[in-house]
Amino acid sequence: MSCVSGETNCSGTCTVTNTDNRNCGTCGNICPTGQLCSGGACSVSCVTGETNCSGICTVTNNDNQNCGGCGKICTGGQFCGAGACSCPQGQATCSGVCTSLAYDPNNCGGCGISCGNLNVCVLGVCAPCGGGSFKPQVTYATGAGVDALALGDLYGRGKLDVVVGYGNADTIQTLLGGGDGTFGTPSTYSTGTGGYPSGFALGDFNNDGKLDVAAATAYAAILMNTGSALGASTDFAAGGNPSLVIAVDLNRDGKLDLAVTDVNNGQVDVLLGKGDGTFGAPTAYATGAGAWGLVSADLNSDGKPDLVVTNTTAGTVSVLMGTGGGLFGAATNYAVGSQPFSVAIADLNHDAIPDLAVANYGNRNVGILLGNAGGTFKAQTTVAVGTNPQTLSIADFGSDGNLDIAVANSGSNTVGVLNGMGDGTFKAQVTYPVGTNPQYLGVGDINLDGRPDIVVANNGSSNISVLINYCQ
Repeated sequence: MSCVSGETNCSGTCTVTNTDNRNCGTCGNICPTGQLCSGGACSVSCVTGETNCSGICTVTNNDNQNCGGCGKICTGGQFCGAGACSCPQGQATCSGVCTSLAYDPNNCGGCGISCGNLNVCVLGVCAPCGGGSFKPQVTYATGAGVDALALGDLYGRGKLDVVVGYGNADTIQTLLGGGDGTFGTPSTYSTGTGGYPSGFALGDFNNDGKLDVAAATAYAAILMNTGSALGASTDFAAGGNPSLVIAVDLNRDGKLDLAVTDVNNGQVDVLLGKGDGTFGAPTAYATGAGAWGLVSADLNSDGKPDLVVTNTTAGTVSVLMGTGGGLFGAATNYAVGSQPFSVAIADLNHDAIPDLAVANYGNRNVGILLGNAGGTFKAQTTVAVGTNPQTLSIADFGSDGNLDIAVANSGSNTVGVLNGMGDGTFKAQVTYPVGTNPQYLGVGDINLDGRPDIVVANNGSSNISVLINYCQ
């Protein structure tokens, strides 16, 4: 069979081997799927706007590995845009790495400008670290009306997770932490029909090495940890209207017990744990009217846990000294401000004696009650904060050895940080904007850099705010 010039006889058929996908360059050479025959050779066929880089079609306008041309790699946090490597908006390249000149203490306002130890970079200017400095909030959506929050490493991953609850639903949600300051999407669990959760305690209630969840609903609702999720809720009687719950080994038997405040009856109920995830019947101890906030510590150094309760109606805090075996004496009451919602215990003046900090919701201040040896307290002094301070936490946010206070100002939509002076006094608050109506506040090292960060539950905007501490 005779073929015209430029064609080849392949099994009785004249073909142009320069372009024939089934006879490319020579008879019988078939090009693989996705390749075309061109010039007698099989090659990847790319659409308009793509380039063949080592046999792979790529858009060199936005490919970080082939930016503007094959093999041109964007490094140091840069990304490829319009065929050129560049840093994200608001960052600059310093020593080949993208960095924020507004917040990087080693490149503050310009590459190589260091703020030194215990200083921070704020909008490109070095400043003393003080009681901690926090980056602008990052928010994560929750359900509507979030009003309770706790932090803990639920599944033993070495990363803090968030547990939130709602004032309008019989559910809680968990948001798993990424260990870098971020959180995943919520997982939802039922608290049964016992009412809406208003507070949480995390603890290993059955001694299996996993953190379980106790929620203050109409009961003490217990959700056991399976290792990868939370199980069904089990209810234990705990007064008439539980407000908050804490988990402490109150009788020193190696098993976690529960203490629950009852806002309607003005009491705290103690449920001794059996070490298998179940609890005994409650024993009630009278406090003051409107019992809400609750913490525990050994206030008089006798080895027995004591309890401190805030009484929102009475405007007092009740101190109940432990007598051993999970039992407590009668309450001693101390006057504080109007509607004290939250209380925290720590040594605020370096005298090795526990002190109290109280969020006085109705007075726009935090009350400080310095402790005396033996478990008694001096009269409160106050530090001004924002409108309707609801919850507070104590930590050394500034890494200066002095304890500071963070408070959720629910009426001001801010978190206030009070820089501790180490003698029980505090500087004026520094405020950080968060969501609407922030109610519950938790503190922990969210991004694993050794510094305490803040997470806030915003009831009005139905989200949580994460404030990352960047004090060196």
